Amino acid sequence: MVGKYKVVTLCGSTRFKNAFLEVQKQLTFNGCIVISVGLFGHSGDEWMLPDKQSVIDMTTAFSSAPDAYTLDVGVLSTGGTAVVEVHNFVSCGLYGFGANNAEDLIHMVIAGYLTWTESA
Repeated sequence: MVGKYKVVTLCGSTRFKNAFLEVQKQLTFNGCIVISVGLFGHSGDEWMLPDKQSVIDMTTAFSSAPDAYTLDVGVLSTGGTAVVEVHNFVSCGLYGFGANNAEDLIHMVIAGYLTWTESA
């Protein structure tokens, strides 16, 4: 536990990228801190890593961050790390959600709606 949050580590074969993403999103939405695979070499992903300190600096500088958000970063051809996009967690896309997760997806949409209407 970290404070009131349960910490979950996902392990397994990186051939199953969509399964990792699906479970990671479900656990995160349900209030867990998830430590998971970041590279899926067996799924055909390239092994280019963003600079860890750059990502830490980006999250530290984001002083108006919502409670939950996604920070997508990329590696430039120069080797540098850059922000691709930042958005509220509930808009993180549908990849990784299978047909068995419709209920979780509905809960995410409702949570996102409530977040937006409460902040308006």
